[in-house]
Amino acid sequence: GLAYGLVFDGSPLPGRSRSGADAWLLGGILVVLLACSLAAGTWLMGRAVTKARRDDETKTTFLSNCSHELKTPLAGIGIWADLLRNGRLQSDDRRLHAYEIIARENARMIRLVENLLDYSRLEQGRRNYHQTDIDLSALVGDVVELVRGDFAVHGITIKGLAPCYARADADAVRQILINLLGNAAKYAAAEGPIEVVLATGIGRVRVAVSDQGPGI
Repeated sequence: GLAYGLVFDGSPLPGRSRSGADAWLLGGILVVLLACSLAAGTWLMGRAVTKARRDDETKTTFLSNCSHELKTPLAGIGIWADLLRNGRLQSDDRRLHAYEIIARENARMIRLVENLLDYSRLEQGRRNYHQTDIDLSALVGDVVELVRGDFAVHGITIKGLAPCYARADADAVRQILINLLGNAAKYAAAEGPIEVVLATGIGRVRVAVSDQGPGI
């Protein structure tokens, strides 16, 4: 039978006992706590809604960028495939050039699809890493050769490419390097060089990708 409320006129309640005053005080405290709880809940809900909206915008931007990036290699493959099919490339060198471009653009499209799959796995918490002893110098060399066609203007150099081993997930490291090199090819200064440096220390291996672009 606890009764509580708030009095705003400042007048004392007639015949109020001490227990009644305590009840009013407790009631006032409960009302304040309830108001604070509602305010905190509203604030947390607002933050959750804002985060959800930001995540949705990020996903939309990501998918839009991926769609745009996928169109580029598809368009290149289509153009050169048409030239080959219509017999408009007469020399062996021109045909070989077309095959190389198709193969390169196909590899780029595969990398983009792998990015999408990795994004989905990470979002669902299903990305598993398999760590093994890998030769980083060999892995770096393979990745550079894979993307070298994207660096026709800039050129790419590798330093410190001596055998060195580390325990890591080879596919994850390869994807990181492909992404870094892809960004370098896209955003480096006009015809500026791109460099990959492999350095070893005590218990540590460092791989750096650098370019002359504006930076992030």
